[in-house]
Amino acid sequence: MMASSLVSPVDAEAVGSRVLLQLWVEPGNLDKTQHAMESLKHSIRWNSNATGWRLIWTGS
Repeated sequence: MMASSLVSPVDAEAVGSRVLLQLWVEPGNLDKTQHAMESLKHSIRWNSNATGWRLIWTGS
């Protein structure tokens, strides 16, 4: 449990399918999430290409 207000930019792009990707940050840091989101998408894409495995989303 967190005692802080958090916000998230929403990005629904992923490799070959639509998956909701979210990063949660304090409101004043929302403008600093673009690089982290691009890095996350790049790593998902790289892993999919390197292993041939597709992203299987089982999170809640």
